[in-house]
Amino acid sequence: MVRINLDEIRSGLEELDQHSIVFEQLGEGLFEEKLVDNYDYAKFGMTISEIMEKKSIGNKLKSMSHNVGLLKRIIQAKGHSRHQEFVSRIIENNLNCMNSIIEGLGLLKNSLDELENLNSRLLGSRLPLDIKMMLEQNFGRKHRKLNEVYAKQKELLVNLSSIFMNCARKAVYGRR
Repeated sequence: MVRINLDEIRSGLEELDQHSIVFEQLGEGLFEEKLVDNYDYAKFGMTISEIMEKKSIGNKLKSMSHNVGLLKRIIQAKGHSRHQEFVSRIIENNLNCMNSIIEGLGLLKNSLDELENLNSRLLGSRLPLDIKMMLEQNFGRKHRKLNEVYAKQKELLVNLSSIFMNCARKAVYGRR
């Protein structure tokens, strides 16, 4: 098992920030107002909006990284009275806890899969050729980038969870 430290996680978060521009650019070049009446095309637009909202996963990962770092320092300093607060913050904080991030990643993956299916249906539909070309040119590259961002977010969550579990284990065994 490869050991990763918080500095490597911070580096990964910075890299993730650079790639997260794909969320902001996702809708560019993919919409034609004259096709708003097409159900699949409208659904395609709604799914893109849902995906754009998932940019916040990066911020949640940063917050979790910060809390795990604080927990690690408290445990190293033998501050047993304060470590429970950070353990519960990482597990239970409604906005930035592990469950929230896991849920966000699950929703992102589902939306990415749905977007890919909608794109395939749109390309096979009776849309005008120029619209199909626009979708083909703009969607593929952005979809690949989004999958890369998803994979990076998932990797960071797994690594942060591993560090957290090691800290929690030390906190529990340190009290005995």
